[in-house]
Amino acid sequence: MTMTLECIVATDVATFSELVWPFLLEREVEHNLIIGTLRELAHFPDTYLQPPYMAAVLLHGQVVACGVMTPPHKLVISRASAEAAELLAADLAARGARVPGFSAPRPSAFGEAWRGQTGQRSQLQVELRIYQLTHVMTPVPARGRLQRAKAADLPRIRTWLAAFNAEAMHEHGTPADYAALARRWIESPQRSLAWWIDDKPVCMIGVNYATPNGARIGPVYTPPALRGRGYASNAVAALSQQVLDGGRAFVSLYTDLANPTSNGIYQAIGFVPVADTDDYAFVAS
Repeated sequence: MTMTLECIVATDVATFSELVWPFLLEREVEHNLIIGTLRELAHFPDTYLQPPYMAAVLLHGQVVACGVMTPPHKLVISRASAEAAELLAADLAARGARVPGFSAPRPSAFGEAWRGQTGQRSQLQVELRIYQLTHVMTPVPARGRLQRAKAADLPRIRTWLAAFNAEAMHEHGTPADYAALARRWIESPQRSLAWWIDDKPVCMIGVNYATPNGARIGPVYTPPALRGRGYASNAVAALSQQVLDGGRAFVSLYTDLANPTSNGIYQAIGFVPVADTDDYAFVAS
């Protein structure tokens, strides 16, 4: 029997979420970014500057892959066969969509599929690992304490978010992008942002209550001059414990595989690897 796939593109977040939810929850940690994006779109659609792209690939009526993009950000896709990746790429190309890049579990066929449609080649930017924690192991104590960020902190939040995205994700948004993102961190009931305070803010840490049973830690950003003092590990441990104490079953986070220090720090706190995902940008051939 010939395998027949179809690509369904939705404009209504609730309808799309209902369609893909069972598929996404089969790998809740791995799909945390897509799940969190859909939940935030449902609650704060006006904070996104452009309409989202939401597509699912179905086989005999069952979802086998999906992708979500909130421009100007990259496309985030689930695991997808080469055939499913081709369908997603063909649909986006037919719409004339500007796709700056994509994030997907390794290995992914989407890069080649997009190149076949547009001639653009994918360039690997960051190799990421998704970790999960269910029990916090206390790190070596560092000076300071955790303190929730407030609206008065918006200027610092904007600056540090821009620095984090440039360093960790190689993304360079506009001031308006980071102003909107900072407001979401302060205003969204799904998110919370905190500082590690040692006389002054020395580390910024966020938590996104992304999935039904878990929460995702990130961003975690310490200015370069303040690194190596244990601020980040203590901030992650303290915030993770708060999340677990609040009733969540697990905490997840992403690390850059090129940074052995952060990977070692988080494993020492109790995080265990779940999946690897790669972040690509598209460039002209």
